[in-house]
Amino acid sequence: MRTIEITPEIRNHFKRQEIFFSVYKQEGLADNHYLTIDEAFYMESNCIYTVNSFDKSLPTMGMYSYSSSMLPSKTTIGRYCSIASNVKLMSAQHPLTRFTTSPITIPGEIIGQSWDFVQKAQVGGFVQTPFDQQKSTETGVTIENDVWIGQDVLLKSGICIGTGSVIAAGSVVTKDVPPYAIVGGVPAKIIRYRFSKDICQTLLALKWWEYPVWNCPTISGDESIEWFIEKLSTWVGRESIEKVQPGRIEAADLISMG
Repeated sequence: MRTIEITPEIRNHFKRQEIFFSVYKQEGLADNHYLTIDEAFYMESNCIYTVNSFDKSLPTMGMYSYSSSMLPSKTTIGRYCSIASNVKLMSAQHPLTRFTTSPITIPGEIIGQSWDFVQKAQVGGFVQTPFDQQKSTETGVTIENDVWIGQDVLLKSGICIGTGSVIAAGSVVTKDVPPYAIVGGVPAKIIRYRFSKDICQTLLALKWWEYPVWNCPTISGDESIEWFIEKLSTWVGRESIEKVQPGRIEAADLISMG
């Protein structure tokens, strides 16, 4: 994890790459504040983050994605994703197979807390032993491409939200979400799939998000999914369209300017 001080040079670099920190603006990102990024972090052009003065963690994000929520640095967001407000990750897990779920059985330095009652539990020779909670506290969520996450969704750390999936507002998601599934509820369950199995598989194989579909004059926004697949497949098959190469900023770029 790296902390980067925001400088005029970094702000201008974001502006050139059309990376925003509120809807279509550079507001919300002031000089002399700091960003927290992962070593493997990158961002692509035309994406929108949400930050505030207390939390400036930046997840990896692909082009044409936006997040109205502040997500941890280890989260990865693909292309064309739409993330509503107040989407959060669950906090640390507690041991379920010990005599108590209380943190008194875990050394204070492991849980990162110096609570008095945790320290007092060491008195009298009681042995506190580590609990493997790193997966829940240090692993973000993988959000693939073309994902829509509704407001007030709670996600378990370490899960994968598959390409094309939709998560209904207010859901609690504890397991991986399959591609193109629409899920909802507490806990979230599959309601249905956006398309037939064959179409889902074809879209995943086509990887339309890797192509500049806006350069295909025969494709319209309200195209039926069957026609969209046929038209884009024809363009790709004829090599009439190349994969898009968006602008990209990586962790090393920000570190060198910080």
